[in-house]
Amino acid sequence: MGLEKHFEPIYAGVQRAFTEKMIRLVNPIVLLEHGMQSDNVNISSLLCVMALDMLFMAGQTNPFLKRLGGFLGLSTFVFPPDSWECRPSPVVAEVIGDLYEFRNIIAHGQQIPSKPYLEPYNLTCTTGPRVIDRAYRYDQLMQESARFMLTATLRKIFIDGLVDDVKDDRTWGSKLASSGESVGNWGLSAGGFV
Repeated sequence: MGLEKHFEPIYAGVQRAFTEKMIRLVNPIVLLEHGMQSDNVNISSLLCVMALDMLFMAGQTNPFLKRLGGFLGLSTFVFPPDSWECRPSPVVAEVIGDLYEFRNIIAHGQQIPSKPYLEPYNLTCTTGPRVIDRAYRYDQLMQESARFMLTATLRKIFIDGLVDDVKDDRTWGSKLASSGESVGNWGLSAGGFV
């Protein structure tokens, strides 16, 4: 993910977050670490979406969708360019709604529905062929999407010098509200946006 190129601002941002005890950044970093360590798809997804929820001060579906979509961009690829041999095709708009719904199902102790979460998912490249030959389910796409979107969000905050904005709830909330306005009103369907 180009970490070598941006290592210094990312490292400095993480150090600053922990030194200054910026809970809005510290907790998501810790949750990302635990989400990456967990072998459980559901727990890993839950931890990473909780971290995104904290960062975007959402608490509900529509603010989450608007703020995350506005911050990363709806047409942004979920997977980094060097994550597979070819670029996986999913973009933020295709997964964000189901991802937050998946988080809600898990967080509220509901049974995960087979459709769409436990069904096979054909992860394809932007050039068309299938990315992987092994069995791959939609809940695994949710897990990897949550991890990559959380990582992309933290990277953007550190690289773009937004730590001071995130530190101040009022400033950060104002930035998130204005970026969310550009993506309009969204609705959820069983497979993403309506």
